[in-house]
Amino acid sequence: MKPGQVLSNSDISKKYLSAIGLIVLTLAMVAPAIHIHPAFPNIRPEEILLLFSFPLLFNFSGITKDVKLYLWLTLAFVLFILFEIGYQNRSGIIRDYFEALKILKYAWFFLISYFFFTLDKLKNVLKYIFVFLVSFNIAHYFNLFDFNLIIEPIYAPDVHLKFFGLNTLGQPDTKRLLGTLGNPNNNAILFLFFMCLFSFSKERSIRVLFYIAFVFMLACQSRTALIASLPVLFLRWSTMKNYKLISKDILVLLASAIAFFYLDAAYLAALGDTGKLMEGGSVKGRLQVWSELWVMIKQNPWLGHGPNKDYFYDRNMYPESEYMLALWRYGWLGFILFLIWLSYPVINYFKSKYLNPELLFGISFWMVILISCITNNPLQEPSILLMFACSTGLLFKAHFDRKPYEKVIAGR
Repeated sequence: MKPGQVLSNSDISKKYLSAIGLIVLTLAMVAPAIHIHPAFPNIRPEEILLLFSFPLLFNFSGITKDVKLYLWLTLAFVLFILFEIGYQNRSGIIRDYFEALKILKYAWFFLISYFFFTLDKLKNVLKYIFVFLVSFNIAHYFNLFDFNLIIEPIYAPDVHLKFFGLNTLGQPDTKRLLGTLGNPNNNAILFLFFMCLFSFSKERSIRVLFYIAFVFMLACQSRTALIASLPVLFLRWSTMKNYKLISKDILVLLASAIAFFYLDAAYLAALGDTGKLMEGGSVKGRLQVWSELWVMIKQNPWLGHGPNKDYFYDRNMYPESEYMLALWRYGWLGFILFLIWLSYPVINYFKSKYLNPELLFGISFWMVILISCITNNPLQEPSILLMFACSTGLLFKAHFDRKPYEKVIAGR
């Protein structure tokens, strides 16, 4: 701003919403949930802050047709959830309405990201948050200063923290990082978000952060996240026209992985032990849950059983698949609507002849979510849902700055 220049209300609103958006995203990554009472859902600090941005967001225009269509799809999904609540005679169950509210919150933050975020702004701010997260996870991994007795219980439930570094028999085992999201699978997606954020940059310091994010993703020991990282890496390498750069990148990643496996050799052994995987609780538990849900899906295939969060709470049960959960809740009609809502952000850009870093970031994290939804429920985690809203907001915004692929990425 030039000396003596007076900010208009629109300028003030833009700066305010941009700052609010960055703070909200930061809190989603580093702040624990607030537990008030077992009968009430947890409250996230960023959700409280997000409320203050609502009135100002209506001051901005410039939404393109593709964004409007996506918002209509999102609204249709919300209305379908509300219809399900009424159809299943659960109108008096307050916690079911939070499923609709969750999607509205997604749309809200999607618009903030679409209007006010840029990839450079995100990297400049979130690289400091990333350093904090790395420090947090190091303290957690090595239990520095009794970290896992004092700090980590604020973030992680007992079911995960109790067996950190132990197997179900209480014997020493591999350590799966729980981090600020309190769950190794979700924590792995958090570091995958940073891998996507740092993937398409020419800056050497950012490339170093990318390798660090890769190592900490491995330390979460999520097989699904490891698979989800592969398309991110292939997309990253596809932007490098110089094969020497690709070879160097692969060597650094391999060296990083070897360094981690040297620190935790048991993880490498467990990763390759297919028999142990099939006999363990991970796969067997998922198959049992999916079998039970599939029987119920066949009982009401078109409209499902509604949000009905109580069904899982009462049985201390996890659906272990975002797709299976959507099909069980909303039947085939709602499941198709869910898939359209999930897929439209990327399908809309297959026709594009140009790529830019925002587009690549959005596509890469979309692939992470798409794969993670097969065996986990990332969209049920409020923090990951906001990250997804951020990436899709930038993905839609990418058409404002479509530059030729060769000028933006090649030769880095």
